[in-house]
Amino acid sequence: MPSAFLVDHAADGFVARRLFYPSAGSDTGTPIKVFLPWIDEFWFVDKEYDLTSPFAKTRPLVDDSTEILTGTTIRRGERFEVTVRRERYHWQGKLITVNRCRGRGYDTFRAAFAIPGKALSVFFHRGDSQGEGGSNFFWLDRRLVDVVRCLEPGGLIVSDGSNAMSEFSPLGSRPAVAPDAAHLPPPFEAASRKFFCVGYLGRRYGPTLVWKVVEP
Repeated sequence: MPSAFLVDHAADGFVARRLFYPSAGSDTGTPIKVFLPWIDEFWFVDKEYDLTSPFAKTRPLVDDSTEILTGTTIRRGERFEVTVRRERYHWQGKLITVNRCRGRGYDTFRAAFAIPGKALSVFFHRGDSQGEGGSNFFWLDRRLVDVVRCLEPGGLIVSDGSNAMSEFSPLGSRPAVAPDAAHLPPPFEAASRKFFCVGYLGRRYGPTLVWKVVEP
């Protein structure tokens, strides 16, 4: 569950629009529940998505469409295709868009966000690994600079430490209970940015921490 500190802090002048979650699988409930007040577009990516049925069968579907994103991969310069099913819903009094993308996370990221004018508000990544079905893609280590370059000022990174530099998992396998505002990890600097921990969103492979990213 989100900490009250996260909700209070995020609401303090933080106006978000887009959330991106690579290798999301079925882990969609928490991102929507927590960030619905600020996010207009949710982007969930997974190679195994079945796009034949609506995302939310219990929500009023306004309209839907399908798009193919294309580009060049970072591996050997091969061409890629990502299928995007875009659905708009009335959800708790607001209109939101849910984009489900069948393909590799970084291909989708390059096609959808690494372009001028398409800022990212929240980068959400957890439950990933180097093997056993994981992406083996180090979003918050070797590619951290690509993520922060696309974040809007004061944007958020949510991570349980999966495929990430050690600073994103300072609590290790702890805690068994949610940390309060007085016990969140200290800030750190990386990729020419400063990262402030502002909340906790439960556990996956480790505690899922929320970091606000600002220029030092």
